[in-house]
Formats: sequence, structure tokens, C-alpha cells
Amino acid sequence: MRAVIFSVIVGGLIGGGLGFAIGIFAYPYIFLVDIVAQETVGDVASKKVVAKGDSFMPIRPIPCTMGKVL
Repeated sequence: MRAVIFSVIVGGLIGGGLGFAIGIFAYPYIFLVDIVAQETVGDVASKKVVAKGDSFMPIRPIPCTMGKVL
């Protein structure tokens, strides 16, 4: 009886974890396809870059935090 209960608990945890992981990766492809396919840019002016800047963190000057913002 202990082996059956242990198997059900372990199987539930593994199945739940795998189901969650597959759901995270599969969700955008299943439920968001129609939303993304409908998005369009109406005019050409809104496609241009309107902002430029630099990324710099003076508190923690780590080289990977410095760069350009496009």
C-alpha cells in the first residue's frame, strides 16, 4: 500500500511539473497566434526609431550593463 501511495505522489509531482513546463512553452503557440497575427503597423512614420539613449548604472558599474539603447 505504501508503494502505491508513493507512486501516485511521485507520479503526480512529475506529471504536474512536466505539464506546467510544456504549458509554459506551448501556451503562446496555441492561444496567442491569432492575436499576434492581427497586429499591424498602420503608418510608416510609426516604424521609425524615435528614441536613442545609453544604458549606464553608476551604482554597479558592470561591463555588461553598459550599452546602447536602440
